[in-house]
Amino acid sequence: PNSDLVPRANAIILMLQKKYGIGITPEQRAALLAKDKNQKLAGPYVFDATAPHLVMLLVNTGTVQIRPLVVRLSDFNQRYFPKGAPEIKNVPFDATHRLITVGNFDNLVQLAAYFRALTENAYVFSGIAKKDYELYMISLKNYSLFYKAKNIRSYTEFYREHYQ
Repeated sequence: PNSDLVPRANAIILMLQKKYGIGITPEQRAALLAKDKNQKLAGPYVFDATAPHLVMLLVNTGTVQIRPLVVRLSDFNQRYFPKGAPEIKNVPFDATHRLITVGNFDNLVQLAAYFRALTENAYVFSGIAKKDYELYMISLKNYSLFYKAKNIRSYTEFYREHYQ
């Protein structure tokens, strides 16, 4: 039990249990696989309310005209946040989505006020069906992880757990 090989042996046993069900019941194997799946879905994201944050808008490029949306966002910022209006960035995400970010906000408290005002404003999203975009709050650190991984489902799960 005190050998340096114990962690390696335990890892091999766990791998055999997951892959082949050796030494465990089918129910125990299913539980191990479900636990792994949940960990993979959670992704690498970390919740930090004190970190700098962005509003992240993931838009379907097949159905939404990006330029008018960015103009409406800019109009909204100038009208409701004239002092130090948040910066808008517009970058390609994948073959079917465009990523628009608004920020930087010093922390989640500052972002929450902006986010609430944005979601309650009918002008910015006028003419766009709700199914054609997703609106998120995201920390700068998580944003870089999200953009690199490009796993929308994983971040959506994390977002629902920590921001909604």
